[in-house]
Amino acid sequence: MEPRIVLEVAFQGIQKSQRHDCGYALRFPRIKRIREDKNVDNIDTLEYVRRLYEHFRKVAT
Repeated sequence: MEPRIVLEVAFQGIQKSQRHDCGYALRFPRIKRIREDKNVDNIDTLEYVRRLYEHFRKVAT
């Protein structure tokens, strides 16, 4: 089955994770809303998560 629903997820931060195959975990994730105005072609990628992680790391130091 192909994904059809796009969710907006809020979170407190991103951390490295050996538990998850992607290598990252969202801290305190929560679903904010269903994004009926977007389709699966508009979802964020793992590369975007990596960039966010690096941004959060730089801001924290």
